[in-house]
Amino acid sequence: MKMRFPVDALHLLPMVTMLAASSGIRGVAASLPNIIIVQPDDLPFYKEWGSPPKNPIEPGDNQAVNLPLDILGEPLAPTLEMIREGGLQMMQAYASSPQCGTSRFSTMTGRVASRADSAIAFALATNLRNTKVQISTVKLGGEDCSSYNLAQAFSSHGYRTAMTGKWHLSKTEANETYEEHVAMVEECGFDYADAVYMENLFENAGIDTLHNLEWVTETAIKFMQNNYEGANSTRDDDPFFLYLNPTVPHGLVLESLESNCTSGTPAGDLDKEPKVAGMTVDADTGERVGCRKYRKSVIDRVGNNDEDTLGLVWVDDMIKSVMLELERSGKLNNTIIIFQEDHGTEAKSTLFEGGLRIPQFIYYPDYFDTETPDKKYYGPVSTIDIAPTLFEIAGITEDMDYHYATDGMSWASIVKEEDEDIVTDYIDNRCLVFEHISDRAILCGKCGKFISGSTTPTQAEKYGLVSNINMTNMTGAPQRFLFDLCNGTDEYVTDGISLEETTSSDFMVGKTLNSVKSCWIEKTQPSVEQDYETQCSTSRSFNACTDGIPGGVWVPQTHSSLSEYAIEFEKQETEDFNATIEGTPVVSGSIDHIWYPIDMVTNATCASVRAVELKYIELVLDNSFPNHKGLTVEIKQTLSDGTVYFGSLSIQGADGDVMTYSAPWIE
Repeated sequence: MKMRFPVDALHLLPMVTMLAASSGIRGVAASLPNIIIVQPDDLPFYKEWGSPPKNPIEPGDNQAVNLPLDILGEPLAPTLEMIREGGLQMMQAYASSPQCGTSRFSTMTGRVASRADSAIAFALATNLRNTKVQISTVKLGGEDCSSYNLAQAFSSHGYRTAMTGKWHLSKTEANETYEEHVAMVEECGFDYADAVYMENLFENAGIDTLHNLEWVTETAIKFMQNNYEGANSTRDDDPFFLYLNPTVPHGLVLESLESNCTSGTPAGDLDKEPKVAGMTVDADTGERVGCRKYRKSVIDRVGNNDEDTLGLVWVDDMIKSVMLELERSGKLNNTIIIFQEDHGTEAKSTLFEGGLRIPQFIYYPDYFDTETPDKKYYGPVSTIDIAPTLFEIAGITEDMDYHYATDGMSWASIVKEEDEDIVTDYIDNRCLVFEHISDRAILCGKCGKFISGSTTPTQAEKYGLVSNINMTNMTGAPQRFLFDLCNGTDEYVTDGISLEETTSSDFMVGKTLNSVKSCWIEKTQPSVEQDYETQCSTSRSFNACTDGIPGGVWVPQTHSSLSEYAIEFEKQETEDFNATIEGTPVVSGSIDHIWYPIDMVTNATCASVRAVELKYIELVLDNSFPNHKGLTVEIKQTLSDGTVYFGSLSIQGADGDVMTYSAPWIE
């Protein structure tokens, strides 16, 4: 049988009309699309898949990886290339968090990982002001498991649901059985789960395991064929939701390929080899190929022992087999296939681009015209957008009791919008948040990105990402970095060789992005009711007391009353300050920089001046006043309402040094 992947001409009805019958669910289930999310583990970002992720490294140290080719110069992943070229490619897609489990939480729920019931409980139990976003604290438990995830929503909407492959969303113990692990997954809304890897290979309840994509693929196809024992297995006409998670190429790929298809699984030894058309069974003749012969063909096609490439080919074969079954059953055109990586690999566990940027392709012939190649969307999207997008396409609306609030935004309509002004306005006003442990990052539009935290620079040093910006972790205090991902242009573009993440010192951008970050921190506080109504965007007003420092390339400054970090930005002319050095006025313009404090000294001080942008100033001492050391600078600010604020700076430097005010202004 030759794979044809037939495509009808685009015949999309308006979305509301096409899906209106979905409220009846059972009788019109055939009108609803099937859904498959495919999410490999640690797959690289190949250059052909878009502008490679930038990283804060020295130019030339990092080069994008080319998509591997066979001896004839054809891609070794032809199925993925068919999906990419025949579907929609997201050109600036992100994971909301740069680790496996935390990213998968956002995909399954449409919520940032700091919202996890488990993370909130941990924060409250340990008196943390903000939730820690890491694999150990972020699990799909509590109401996240019982109500607020894709499987539960689609099950309530008349879908059959299944999960196979890597899970990484439940807390496990070493003495638990495979059957107990399957039950944990199924409790979160899945009718059927098998070939389940609860953790990474070496973490599966103390059992030494190997990859077995044939087993994972066979499980997926059994579910698609209704050939399984489980809830709703007799609902032949109902649409399905399949969460399909290949475990490769995260370690031991070659060792697994050199093994057999029955041993080394989390379920123990299998009774027989999996039978999968396109893998262990010839797709054209139906004759048995066998596991060892098939796996040897993967190694032979690659021609070397590169684990990433071996994993890529293995995953591509898996997706081909799934699509063959969709074609055989006549369901290909009405199936949404979302392919994405779980996180970046170049700078994993950091909030730099190399830890967050992911490939993301959407193949859905009944919605996108697959005969028109290279459909691309250039706006930033996130894993938190998957849930609201699928809700919109499948007709899960707010009036349904199983619909729930998410942090994401549906891109179902904007990717088909033909008015460029509408698209541009949507992109420019969209802000994404990224989380890792206590670090937070904000991206607004395509270009402006702000990172706050100490883990990201520490991890960057660990991975050898030597930056041209100061990454010194001063006593564990948070650091702030402001980047222009477009390097002065309007587009996120990299050449595949110099992938440097360009720093920025734009004051207004930094101020705005920090305000958005503060908004996210406020609405996700573990100690308050979770806020899904407030929109954190660039239109939000800035207040120095509540929002703190605006962002940028931050340098440490120690003051007499508090120790903090501050931001330097481009020289600004100021006329609302009067500065003197031992009574001699400093001329207008010699105040070169303004510094915003991160935190006020006391809440009372902040509350008394809530509408005022409190400022530190920086003076560049010139030769007009020689021998400055030991002198005192007195500053007075008069506000528009007549209020006067004073402060002073004891000068410790010499000519040409940069001095900063020593205390916040108080009345």
